[in-house]
Amino acid sequence: MQRLTVSTLPTNGAGILVEDDISDQAALNTITLRNCRFVRVGLRDARIKDAVIAQTRFEDCYLRRAQFISVDLTGCVFRNCNLEKAMFQSCILKYCRFENTPINVHEIISNLPPEPNIRLALVRNLRMNCTALGDSDSADRFLDLEIEAQTEDLRGIAQRKTSYYKEHYTVLQQIIGRLRLILRLLRGFVWGYGRQLLGLAISYVIITTLFACITYFSHISLLSTSSSQPVILSFWDAFLHAFGKTLGGVVSFGEPVSTFGRVLQISEGLTGACFLALLYIRA
Repeated sequence: MQRLTVSTLPTNGAGILVEDDISDQAALNTITLRNCRFVRVGLRDARIKDAVIAQTRFEDCYLRRAQFISVDLTGCVFRNCNLEKAMFQSCILKYCRFENTPINVHEIISNLPPEPNIRLALVRNLRMNCTALGDSDSADRFLDLEIEAQTEDLRGIAQRKTSYYKEHYTVLQQIIGRLRLILRLLRGFVWGYGRQLLGLAISYVIITTLFACITYFSHISLLSTSSSQPVILSFWDAFLHAFGKTLGGVVSFGEPVSTFGRVLQISEGLTGACFLALLYIRA
């Protein structure tokens, strides 16, 4: 690669290496750079406008408060850089990757690609980047965008209306996409992807009530240690029994005598374990 400094960059170049250079407040306008590398370069408060910087790697670069205005950054990689308070206006961020790089979340979000499949890959990478940095709030924000992009992508596969989806997905993949979309929507409704504790609690109450209804309307008999005869629970007792079994047996009115009842009880215990695991992961 040809070694240059920021001040000697050509207006149109490729295969250039800029290394160990400090060019704060530099102005890079109407330039085109492809397949280049910037290593340990300081570009604080730099202004890059009407430019194409594609398939380029930025490693250990200081880009705090840099301004990117109408810049095509397709395929760029930012590794161990600092993009805090950097401004992005009308930029193209397709196929970009960010690794261990603090970013200006609001600016990045305002420049996300419109295509759901490309946006999905980008926001997933941004979520992982924020998670690695310990920024849980930003990671949650990108998770919301990831869920939204994936749902939109699955809807595009299921509908198969645009030329892109017609060219890249068959009718069989369209059917599979519809099934995946339905499952995703149900998963979001049932437990909110494990993110919203209120949604998780509501789902738990609904499922526990469902177990109680099955116990009550199926007339499942329970044999307790205090009675020699099996008993059929009232609806309220059935609810308390289901609630107790999903929490590991803290409340129990006895053991079922039928095979169906025992299977139901095992299902209650497994369901409770899943909810507790989700609660632990979210906490």
